Amino acid sequence: MYIYTHTHTRTHTHTGNLPINVGLTPEALKQFVNTVMQQMFLTVKPGEPVIDSFVSGDGKFGFVEMRTIQEATNALSMTGADCFGRPIRVGKPADYVPPDAQLIQAAMGSGLLGTPGDEGVGEFAQGGPDLSKVGLFSPVYIVCVCVLCVVCWFVCLRLCVSRIYLNNFRTLDTLFIAQNR
Repeated sequence: MYIYTHTHTRTHTHTGNLPINVGLTPEALKQFVNTVMQQMFLTVKPGEPVIDSFVSGDGKFGFVEMRTIQEATNALSMTGADCFGRPIRVGKPADYVPPDAQLIQAAMGSGLLGTPGDEGVGEFAQGGPDLSKVGLFSPVYIVCVCVLCVVCWFVCLRLCVSRIYLNNFRTLDTLFIAQNR
């Protein structure tokens, strides 16, 4: 019981700047966070990282409970993710207190820390993301496409400049030969 009561608040995140008037429910927020965390490779175990969620009455903010402390910390990287046209802000709740050495020692092996070697984490966190499952709109795919576009643009520009230079050189060469005859 000690472990759960002391890690419970450390697995929460505050999610702000939520879109209003779109009917965002706690279940929809939970699904959104699950999807974004998996696409951004922020999970430390297979499966869905969100246990529960809450959306305020006015719909402007919410709280999300993660299954591990590490996933709650990783969720901070979702700041700026687009949710129905609005960039969300993810942070620690006002009552957040970092885990101390005693809590970390007590929680080792429980699966609540989410660190390599913790229950259920094992190879998933140590091996890194499985890039064979990268979707079309994941950040990794978008970055790769952008880099490829820049490289292609540079190569095309270089070829065009080279062709213009060669054409001008041939024209000048022809004029030079004609003048010397």
